[in-house]
Amino acid sequence: MQLDLSIIAELEHFPWLQSCGKDLPGELDRVQKATDEAQARILFESDDWADSRTEAQGDLTGYLSKHHYNEYGGYWNNLVKEATKLVESAALGAIQSALLHRGWPEDMSKPIIVDLTRAVLECSYRAKFRKAPVFFGTVLAIYKSGHLPCGWSGEMSQWPTGAIIVY
Repeated sequence: MQLDLSIIAELEHFPWLQSCGKDLPGELDRVQKATDEAQARILFESDDWADSRTEAQGDLTGYLSKHHYNEYGGYWNNLVKEATKLVESAALGAIQSALLHRGWPEDMSKPIIVDLTRAVLECSYRAKFRKAPVFFGTVLAIYKSGHLPCGWSGEMSQWPTGAIIVY
């Protein structure tokens, strides 16, 4: 199993956080707009948002483990390390700069890097296994549009019913 390196190259050209608070692109599915910056910041740091991202990763790894173990079991951890290094190299400086420009704490970059790493993995696996769950590909599209995915609208007990909240 190999990473889709085209995603890494794209990260260098994202308009990081430049569209926060503006209208959302129409092509994004299962998203809703945050009411304002204050709500977005609270949601971004919430346990519910962290839990939803963890659930989504669990959906992906559970699917891969059950249906494609040979491409998952011996590869996942090494791919995570490789993707993290590549994502940090391609995007960390630009993300931190965008955060500082908005007056937001630089440490918000940590969960963003995790999101991007998971997106690279999800998209790489989905290129080979089309039935793999989709969540981080949507998160990636949100970042690519210059917005911040910041929350989840559904109840965790009803996962994955809900929508990504976007600022």
